[in-house]
Amino acid sequence: MANKAKELLKQGKLALGGWESLNNAGAAEVMARAGFDWVAADVEHAAHSVQDFAYMATAVKAQGCVPLARVFDKNMRSIRRILDAGAMGVIVPMIRTAEDAREVVRAAKFPPLGARGAGAGPFCGYGITLDESVRSGNDDTLVMVMVETKEAVENIDEIMSIDGIDGMFLGPFDLSCSYGFGGDITNPVVADAMVKAREVCRKYGKAAGMHVIPNDTAILSDAIEKGFTFLALSFDSNFIYLGSKGMLETARRAAENLKGQ
Repeated sequence: MANKAKELLKQGKLALGGWESLNNAGAAEVMARAGFDWVAADVEHAAHSVQDFAYMATAVKAQGCVPLARVFDKNMRSIRRILDAGAMGVIVPMIRTAEDAREVVRAAKFPPLGARGAGAGPFCGYGITLDESVRSGNDDTLVMVMVETKEAVENIDEIMSIDGIDGMFLGPFDLSCSYGFGGDITNPVVADAMVKAREVCRKYGKAAGMHVIPNDTAILSDAIEKGFTFLALSFDSNFIYLGSKGMLETARRAAENLKGQ
C-alpha cells in the first residue's frame, strides 16, 4: 500500500489526519472510514502496546488510510518496533538538535540511509513481502519530528536540512512552556517561534504540521493559509464527546418542544 499521506505532502497538498488516543482499533477504523488520509496513535501519551498498535494499523489500512504513530521517544527500539508493527510513518517527540534528527533517520530508514534492521513483522506480511517492503521502505516511510522546545527552534535550520526528515509537527503548549510562558500559546514570542519553524520548513521544501482541535472554519483556514499541510484534526475521545453531547442536546430540545405543544 502506497503512503498517500507522504505523497500528498510531497505535492504540497493537505494531508488530513486524526489523533487516536483511546487505544482502540475500532475507533481508529471508524476514523479511517470517515475519510482521513492518516490516523496517528498517540503511543507517547496513551496506553498502547506494540501489539495494540499492530491491530490498529491493520484496521486503518483496511480502509485505505495510512497508520502513523507518535512514538515514545527517538530511541531506535521505540521507532523500529512500531514501524515493524505496521506504522507507515512516525511522529517523534522532543527533537532538539540535528543529531537528534539524525538518530531518528537512522532508526526509521533501512541502509544506506539508516540502520533499521529487517525482519518478518506485520509491516511486510510477516515476511511474505519482505524484499518488496524493504526496497520501498525508505521512500514510503513518513518521518515527522516534533518541534516543542526553544532549543529545537534555535536549531530548526539544521534539523530540517537532514535527508530523511519529511517535516515538523509543532507542539505549541510544550513550546510555550519551554519559553517560560506556561501554556500561553498566543504569546508573541511563542508565535514568532512558530513562524520561524514554519518558514524554515518552506525553505527546505518540508511539510509543516500542527494539531487543530476546535471544529472552527476560521482556525483551520488560518492554519492552511499559513502553510500548514500536515494537519491533525482533533482526537477520538473529543469526537465521541462532542457527538454524544450534540445528540443529547438535540434529544432534550425535542422533548422540550413537545412539552410546549
